[in-house]
Amino acid sequence: MAELQHKTPRKPRRTNLRRLPGWHRTGEIFYTVGFLTEYWLICLGRKAAAAAHAARDAALYLIRLLLAPVLELGQAFCTALAGPHPLRQLVPWLAPCAAGVILWAVVAHGLNLHFTLQVEVNGTIVGSVATEQNFDTARADLQARLAAARQLADSDTAALPVLEPTYTLHIGGTPMTELQLTDAILRASGSSIVEGTAVYLDGSLAFVTVEGDHLRCFFNQLQRPWRAPRQSNVRTAFLHELRLVDGIYLAGSVQPYGEIVQQLQSRDLLQVKTVYTRVYQEPIPYDQQTVERSDLGFGVVETIQQGVDGTQQLTEEITYVNGVQTAAEVVHIDILTPAVPEITARGTHLAPGMTAELDGHTFIWPVPQYKHVSRWMGGSDNHKGADIAAPRGTPIIASASGTVVTATYHNSVFSYGNYVILDHGDGYRTLYAHMSAFAVKQGDVVQQGQIIGYVGDTGYSFGCHCHFEMFGPGGRFSAQLLFPTL
Repeated sequence: MAELQHKTPRKPRRTNLRRLPGWHRTGEIFYTVGFLTEYWLICLGRKAAAAAHAARDAALYLIRLLLAPVLELGQAFCTALAGPHPLRQLVPWLAPCAAGVILWAVVAHGLNLHFTLQVEVNGTIVGSVATEQNFDTARADLQARLAAARQLADSDTAALPVLEPTYTLHIGGTPMTELQLTDAILRASGSSIVEGTAVYLDGSLAFVTVEGDHLRCFFNQLQRPWRAPRQSNVRTAFLHELRLVDGIYLAGSVQPYGEIVQQLQSRDLLQVKTVYTRVYQEPIPYDQQTVERSDLGFGVVETIQQGVDGTQQLTEEITYVNGVQTAAEVVHIDILTPAVPEITARGTHLAPGMTAELDGHTFIWPVPQYKHVSRWMGGSDNHKGADIAAPRGTPIIASASGTVVTATYHNSVFSYGNYVILDHGDGYRTLYAHMSAFAVKQGDVVQQGQIIGYVGDTGYSFGCHCHFEMFGPGGRFSAQLLFPTL
């Protein structure tokens, strides 16, 4: 037992890496990865250094290129200073610089100047305006006031002043409005003037009064019954534009308030116009477009694209004069959703044997979708035409272009029912009978291939079919002569 307690403990065994499976390949992989990583890092560093050197050289070259003229100028300047007469040598360099500085100062000062048109009348400066257009407007207003005074004045017109304003370009000054300038000219005229209110009728000065407030109240009372303050879509004004302008006017042009009102009423110039604006939407009907396709049988119709109505928003103005509607006009249209056209394809292909020529006339088979003939012309019962069997509603087309001379119901024992006769000229006619419905009326001019009716069994008939007869200069003849293969 003691021997077991004093026994030396066994050391753990070390694992020999060389005994691991694939240790040689694993080492090679680690070595290769490390080597390649170090190689690529070194290459990347060298390329970055080369790029930095190239960028530095390019920057230095650009700086030298830009500074070359300055350096040359500096060298020349230093050479001039070192010469025997430095001031004389510097003149060619300083003169252009000084001229440039002076030019810059003059331009900057000129751009900062504020110019106005100074207006003068009879040697007196009355004010300034900003533009020539302002001056022309003020002068026109002045002449209108003088004309009104000449027309309304009781005294001799020679007492009225002759005012011809002129203007000159001026630096500085506060520009006036056109109305302020006209008032200033009248104040400087030395004539008898008053502060009053002018009545402009359709843009022209018509009356002058000193009772402008009374006139405004009267105008408001006339318009009040037609106003709708809570409705933003209602506008109220006089039918004839009446505008009141306060200002300075010649005393001789003033008229009493009552006289102005009387003249306006006698000339029916106080009618009130009310304009209601209505916004609503309505559909836009889609268009129908037809394309021809030679791969479809003649008369066959296929819908390529369904039509869809669009939507548009209309703004309409309805005008009333003294409560009576006088006009309604759509002033704006917004397309909310454009309409999508309906596109249909119409077949133009005729089977062999469905086209025939006779004396310069071209005829085609009247029911191109069907060619079975139950009976031709003749026979024991002396049948008068070709019976083309087809379902009810099948389109019947014009065999040739012509005029509809008959489109009615045949009331007889051996009735054609609903039938159509076309006249093609030169004695040629065609007849189509037992139709379920007409597509033309008497007097219509039809083109070859146009639908003239639909297959049915009206009249003396024993099933749906198109009874087809042909006539020439010599009378009725069998369609089988032209369409023998059908």
